Amino acid sequence: SLLYGIEQTIDRKFVSSLARGQVQPLAELITQLEQGRQQTGQPLYRYWEAYALFWQAIYHMQQEDNKAAEKATDAAIDLLKQNNKKTAEDYALLGFLQGFSIPFKASLRATFISAQASKNARIALEMQPDNARAYYVLGNNDYYTPAQFGGGEKVEEYLRKAIELAATQTPNPYLPAWGGEQAYEMLIRFYEREGEAQKMEQTLAAALRAYPD
Repeated sequence: SLLYGIEQTIDRKFVSSLARGQVQPLAELITQLEQGRQQTGQPLYRYWEAYALFWQAIYHMQQEDNKAAEKATDAAIDLLKQNNKKTAEDYALLGFLQGFSIPFKASLRATFISAQASKNARIALEMQPDNARAYYVLGNNDYYTPAQFGGGEKVEEYLRKAIELAATQTPNPYLPAWGGEQAYEMLIRFYEREGEAQKMEQTLAAALRAYPD
């Protein structure tokens, strides 16, 4: 099945696209996921298509093509919004993508988009209180919120919760597992920004033990 181990497949296609300097490997996988969604109606195809579009956006950013990156991000967001039966994972990914889209948008819209991202992450937690990705989204959003608007106050709490929950997650080859590694990375960046050298070094050591690759 295309969906078996799909998160790792998307990662490999992204790396392959970077190595080639061509988006084709990732774009072909996105087409396959789109076809699977249209032919089967299986909701997981929609989720992973949106996730793959996010990585396509990252690829375009690496190529310094922000217009293409914005287009891919908007397509991923629209895809998830069209789902009338969203799961907690759908809401968490939607919140993450909305936060990711902020740099592409006019600054006047940033506050609104940020609020929507946090709202969707909280909906995810109402549906599934132990969702590591939702806590990561909240931490990510708080990290990038300016201090004058209350940002930075709960970054550590949210990201540590994401790390804790990710560590207890039972692997499932069809379901998302992202969030823990990203939460570690952001927490390390947060401690660096705050001048917390000891915490930064301790967290980095823990991250390397949890994710040695």
